Amino acid sequence: MMSKLRFLYLKNVNLRGSFEQTFENLRWLRWECCALKCLPSDFCPQKLVTLKLPHSEMRSLWELNMVFEKLMTLDMSFSLDFTVTPDFTRLSRLETLNLKGCKSLRELHVSIGCLASLVSLNLGGCVNLRSLPHNISNLSALKSLNIDDCSALKRSLTEVNMWGLTVWKLPISIGRLSKLV
Repeated sequence: MMSKLRFLYLKNVNLRGSFEQTFENLRWLRWECCALKCLPSDFCPQKLVTLKLPHSEMRSLWELNMVFEKLMTLDMSFSLDFTVTPDFTRLSRLETLNLKGCKSLRELHVSIGCLASLVSLNLGGCVNLRSLPHNISNLSALKSLNIDDCSALKRSLTEVNMWGLTVWKLPISIGRLSKLV
């Protein structure tokens, strides 16, 4: 019945049961206030391009290394219990990653450096984010990095290297990075 569904918007909805072959043609999903702690292992919409789960109760996105070959946008914004990002190695087309307001997030999976297509990374308001993976400098397509209000990060960040970048102006907030040399 739902096999032809391509776009789905849910808010405060609890889905139960098997997801296998339920959303096989789904391309866009916005599920606000999702009560799941992580996506079930049988949730594998192979054609999914956009996955938006803002204000969810998720602690992690999925338990296994799932494959979303076509996924270009991932939005977990304001998911207050979200503590760990997934392994990104099988998200090769990801262009936009929005983790804004994920207050429990402490670190990014090191595989984030493999996201060669990532253009926008929003970490604003991730107040417990302690560090950025060293290989974040591998994000060659990155045009927008938001680290506003990452108070734990500003206490530990000691160096910002922008060699080879054309930067017209630095944000005023860069002055709040107390350990920056």
